[in-house]
Amino acid sequence: MSRAFPRILSLIRMLAPTLCGAGAVVLLVPGGGSALEKVPSRAPSARAEAWKSAMSSPWVSYHNTCTGWVWVWSGFEDQARFGVHYTPPNLTDLTESYLFFARSTPSGYGYTGSSSIHALDEENCPIEPAIETVPFLPEEGWNQFVWEGYCSVPFVHLVTLGSSSEPGEPIPVEVVTDRPAPGPTGPIACGTCYPTTRQTHSYLYGTVGSPLCPGATFFDGFCDAELIAMAGFEGIPVSVKSASWGSIRALYR
Repeated sequence: MSRAFPRILSLIRMLAPTLCGAGAVVLLVPGGGSALEKVPSRAPSARAEAWKSAMSSPWVSYHNTCTGWVWVWSGFEDQARFGVHYTPPNLTDLTESYLFFARSTPSGYGYTGSSSIHALDEENCPIEPAIETVPFLPEEGWNQFVWEGYCSVPFVHLVTLGSSSEPGEPIPVEVVTDRPAPGPTGPIACGTCYPTTRQTHSYLYGTVGSPLCPGATFFDGFCDAELIAMAGFEGIPVSVKSASWGSIRALYR
Protein backbone atom coordinates (compact mmCIF):
# COMPACT_ATOMS: atom_id res chain seq x y z
CA MET A 1 0.00 0.00 0.00
CA SER A 2 2.80 2.40 0.82
CA ARG A 3 4.33 2.08 -2.66
CA ALA A 4 1.02 3.19 -4.21
CA PHE A 5 0.99 6.39 -2.18
CA PRO A 6 2.84 8.52 -4.79
CA ARG A 7 -0.21 8.14 -7.09
CA ILE A 8 -2.45 9.40 -4.28
CA LEU A 9 0.02 12.22 -3.66
CA SER A 10 -0.28 13.26 -7.33
CA LEU A 11 -4.03 13.71 -6.85
CA ILE A 12 -3.44 15.74 -3.69
CA ARG A 13 -1.03 17.95 -5.63
CA MET A 14 -3.68 18.66 -8.27
CA LEU A 15 -6.13 19.75 -5.59
CA ALA A 16 -3.65 21.47 -3.28
CA PRO A 17 -3.84 25.03 -4.73
CA THR A 18 -7.57 25.11 -3.96
CA LEU A 19 -7.23 23.44 -0.57
CA CYS A 20 -4.33 25.40 0.87
CA GLY A 21 -5.11 28.68 2.60
CA ALA A 22 -2.86 31.45 3.77
CA GLY A 23 -2.66 30.14 7.33
CA ALA A 24 -1.95 26.67 8.66
CA VAL A 25 -1.95 23.92 6.04
CA VAL A 26 -2.38 20.20 6.67
CA LEU A 27 -0.49 17.46 4.83
CA LEU A 28 -1.88 13.93 5.18
CA VAL A 29 0.76 11.26 5.71
CA PRO A 30 0.03 7.52 5.52
CA GLY A 31 0.78 5.20 8.41
CA GLY A 32 -1.86 5.84 11.04
CA GLY A 33 -3.92 8.61 9.46
CA SER A 34 -2.00 11.42 11.11
CA ALA A 35 -1.52 14.83 9.54
CA LEU A 36 1.34 17.26 9.54
CA GLU A 37 0.51 20.91 10.00
CA LYS A 38 2.66 23.75 8.72
CA VAL A 39 2.65 27.46 9.50
CA PRO A 40 4.65 30.29 7.93
CA SER A 41 7.59 31.78 9.77
CA ARG A 42 10.49 34.10 9.13
CA ALA A 43 13.63 32.32 7.97
CA PRO A 44 15.94 31.33 10.86
CA SER A 45 18.23 34.13 11.95
CA ALA A 46 21.07 31.60 12.22
CA ARG A 47 21.42 31.21 8.46
CA ALA A 48 23.29 28.28 6.97
CA GLU A 49 25.70 30.72 5.38
CA ALA A 50 26.75 31.99 8.81
CA TRP A 51 26.81 28.57 10.44
CA LYS A 52 28.93 26.98 7.72
CA SER A 53 31.83 29.26 8.58
CA ALA A 54 32.28 27.17 11.73
CA MET A 55 32.20 23.86 9.85
CA SER A 56 35.43 21.94 9.46
CA SER A 57 34.48 20.62 5.99
CA PRO A 58 33.19 21.91 2.65
CA TRP A 59 29.40 21.79 2.68
CA VAL A 60 26.39 20.80 0.57
CA SER A 61 22.82 22.02 1.01
CA TYR A 62 19.64 22.08 -1.07
CA HIS A 63 17.32 24.58 0.66
CA ASN A 64 16.76 28.17 -0.44
CA THR A 65 15.28 30.90 1.79
CA CYS A 66 15.81 33.87 -0.53
CA THR A 67 12.36 35.38 0.15
CA GLY A 68 12.98 35.32 3.91
CA TRP A 69 10.12 32.90 4.71
CA VAL A 70 10.03 29.23 5.72
CA TRP A 71 7.49 26.59 6.74
CA VAL A 72 7.48 25.19 10.29
CA TRP A 73 6.05 21.64 10.35
CA SER A 74 4.55 19.91 13.39
CA GLY A 75 2.19 17.05 14.29
CA PHE A 76 4.64 14.17 13.81
CA GLU A 77 3.64 10.68 14.92
CA ASP A 78 5.62 8.46 17.26
CA GLN A 79 8.74 7.18 15.48
CA ALA A 80 8.13 9.34 12.42
CA ARG A 81 10.97 9.22 9.88
CA PHE A 82 12.21 11.91 7.50
CA GLY A 83 15.48 12.83 5.90
CA VAL A 84 17.57 14.37 3.14
CA HIS A 85 19.12 12.63 0.14
CA TYR A 86 22.66 13.80 -0.60
CA THR A 87 24.53 13.36 -3.86
CA PRO A 88 27.89 15.15 -3.48
CA PRO A 89 29.65 16.08 -6.72
CA ASN A 90 32.66 13.92 -5.84
CA LEU A 91 33.16 10.58 -4.11
CA THR A 92 34.30 11.94 -0.77
CA ASP A 93 33.93 11.19 2.93
CA LEU A 94 30.93 12.47 4.87
CA THR A 95 32.22 14.07 8.08
CA GLU A 96 29.23 15.90 9.56
CA SER A 97 25.63 16.90 8.90
CA TYR A 98 23.22 19.50 10.29
CA LEU A 99 19.45 19.84 10.61
CA PHE A 100 17.45 22.83 11.87
CA PHE A 101 14.55 22.46 14.34
CA ALA A 102 12.23 25.25 15.46
CA ARG A 103 11.23 23.43 18.64
CA SER A 104 13.06 20.90 20.79
CA THR A 105 11.80 17.89 22.71
CA PRO A 106 12.15 17.59 26.50
CA SER A 107 14.65 15.10 27.84
CA GLY A 108 13.69 12.31 30.20
CA TYR A 109 10.25 11.65 28.70
CA GLY A 110 11.09 8.94 26.16
CA TYR A 111 11.40 11.29 23.19
CA THR A 112 14.90 10.22 22.21
CA GLY A 113 15.00 8.82 18.68
CA SER A 114 17.90 8.27 16.31
CA SER A 115 19.88 9.85 13.51
CA SER A 116 21.32 7.53 10.88
CA ILE A 117 23.05 7.30 7.52
CA HIS A 118 21.65 4.87 4.94
CA ALA A 119 22.57 3.85 1.43
CA LEU A 120 19.70 4.09 -1.06
CA ASP A 121 18.24 1.38 -3.28
CA GLU A 122 17.17 1.86 -6.91
CA GLU A 123 13.87 3.43 -5.76
CA ASN A 124 15.65 5.86 -3.40
CA CYS A 125 14.44 3.95 -0.34
CA PRO A 126 16.74 3.73 2.72
CA ILE A 127 18.53 0.39 2.88
CA GLU A 128 18.57 -1.41 6.24
CA PRO A 129 20.59 -1.78 8.32
CA ALA A 130 21.96 1.72 8.64
CA ILE A 131 25.62 2.39 7.93
CA GLU A 132 25.84 4.39 11.16
CA THR A 133 23.30 5.29 13.84
CA VAL A 134 23.45 7.59 16.88
CA PRO A 135 20.80 8.43 19.51
CA PHE A 136 19.11 11.77 18.89
CA LEU A 137 16.96 14.17 20.93
CA PRO A 138 16.12 17.26 18.83
CA GLU A 139 17.28 20.62 20.17
CA GLU A 140 16.03 24.03 19.07
CA GLY A 141 18.20 25.51 16.33
CA TRP A 142 20.98 23.74 14.46
CA ASN A 143 21.64 20.11 15.43
CA GLN A 144 25.06 18.71 14.54
CA PHE A 145 25.87 15.08 13.74
CA VAL A 146 29.47 13.85 13.43
CA TRP A 147 30.11 10.76 11.29
CA GLU A 148 32.94 8.29 10.86
CA GLY A 149 33.29 8.95 7.14
CA TYR A 150 30.90 7.28 4.70
CA CYS A 151 32.45 7.42 1.23
CA SER A 152 29.76 6.33 -1.21
CA VAL A 153 26.94 8.26 -2.89
CA PRO A 154 24.04 8.75 -2.92
CA PHE A 155 22.82 8.31 0.65
CA VAL A 156 20.15 9.65 3.00
CA HIS A 157 20.58 11.29 6.40
CA LEU A 158 17.53 9.89 8.17
CA VAL A 159 16.02 11.11 11.45
CA THR A 160 13.70 8.87 13.43
CA LEU A 161 11.78 10.65 16.17
CA GLY A 162 11.13 9.02 19.53
CA SER A 163 7.80 8.24 21.17
CA SER A 164 5.41 10.57 22.99
CA SER A 165 4.86 10.12 26.72
CA GLU A 166 1.12 10.13 25.98
CA PRO A 167 -0.05 7.49 23.46
CA GLY A 168 -1.57 9.09 20.39
CA GLU A 169 -0.21 12.55 21.15
CA PRO A 170 1.98 14.25 18.50
CA ILE A 171 5.69 14.51 19.20
CA PRO A 172 6.48 18.02 20.52
CA VAL A 173 8.98 18.85 17.78
CA GLU A 174 8.89 21.31 14.90
CA VAL A 175 11.06 20.94 11.81
CA VAL A 176 11.77 23.69 9.29
CA THR A 177 11.77 23.68 5.48
CA ASP A 178 12.14 26.41 2.92
CA ARG A 179 8.93 27.86 1.48
CA PRO A 180 8.27 27.50 -2.27
CA ALA A 181 4.87 29.20 -1.89
CA PRO A 182 4.50 33.01 -1.72
CA GLY A 183 5.39 34.45 1.68
CA PRO A 184 3.17 36.91 3.56
CA THR A 185 5.45 39.73 2.40
CA GLY A 186 7.21 38.23 -0.57
CA PRO A 187 6.77 36.62 -4.00
CA ILE A 188 6.60 32.94 -4.78
CA ALA A 189 10.04 31.36 -4.36
CA CYS A 190 9.48 28.40 -6.68
CA GLY A 191 10.29 29.67 -10.14
CA THR A 192 11.84 32.89 -8.82
CA CYS A 193 14.63 31.81 -6.47
CA TYR A 194 15.07 28.44 -8.18
CA PRO A 195 13.51 26.53 -11.10
CA THR A 196 10.12 24.86 -10.74
CA THR A 197 11.96 21.69 -11.79
CA ARG A 198 14.29 21.77 -8.77
CA GLN A 199 15.23 18.21 -7.85
CA THR A 200 13.69 17.08 -4.57
CA HIS A 201 15.99 15.89 -1.78
CA SER A 202 13.80 15.96 1.39
CA TYR A 203 11.34 13.15 2.11
CA LEU A 204 8.94 11.78 4.70
CA TYR A 205 9.30 8.02 5.21
CA GLY A 206 6.23 7.25 7.33
CA THR A 207 7.02 5.64 10.68
CA VAL A 208 9.11 2.72 11.92
CA GLY A 209 5.97 0.57 12.10
CA SER A 210 4.54 1.81 8.79
CA PRO A 211 7.49 2.71 6.54
CA LEU A 212 6.78 4.65 3.36
CA CYS A 213 8.77 3.95 0.20
CA PRO A 214 9.32 5.90 -1.91
CA GLY A 215 8.97 8.74 0.54
CA ALA A 216 6.43 11.56 0.36
CA THR A 217 7.69 15.08 -0.24
CA PHE A 218 7.09 18.23 1.80
CA PHE A 219 4.78 19.60 -0.93
CA ASP A 220 3.28 22.98 -0.02
CA GLY A 221 0.75 23.43 -2.81
CA PHE A 222 3.24 24.98 -5.24
CA CYS A 223 6.47 22.95 -5.18
CA ASP A 224 8.35 20.49 -2.95
CA ALA A 225 9.98 22.14 0.07
CA GLU A 226 13.46 21.24 1.29
CA LEU A 227 14.49 20.68 4.90
CA ILE A 228 16.83 23.31 6.32
CA ALA A 229 19.82 20.99 6.41
CA MET A 230 23.37 20.58 5.17
CA ALA A 231 26.26 18.15 5.21
CA GLY A 232 30.04 18.47 5.28
CA PHE A 233 32.44 16.40 3.19
CA GLU A 234 36.14 16.06 2.66
CA GLY A 235 37.50 17.22 -0.67
CA ILE A 236 34.60 19.19 -2.19
CA PRO A 237 35.93 22.54 -3.46
CA VAL A 238 32.58 24.40 -3.69
CA SER A 239 28.96 24.19 -2.53
CA VAL A 240 26.41 22.78 -4.95
CA LYS A 241 24.32 25.90 -4.34
CA SER A 242 24.07 28.24 -7.31
CA ALA A 243 26.32 31.28 -7.11
CA SER A 244 23.40 33.45 -8.19
CA TRP A 245 21.27 32.62 -5.14
CA GLY A 246 23.05 35.16 -2.97
CA SER A 247 22.21 38.03 -5.32
CA ILE A 248 18.61 36.85 -5.61
CA ARG A 249 18.23 36.71 -1.81
CA ALA A 250 19.47 40.29 -1.56
CA LEU A 251 16.44 41.46 -3.57
CA TYR A 252 14.07 40.42 -0.78
CA ARG A 253 15.91 41.64 2.32
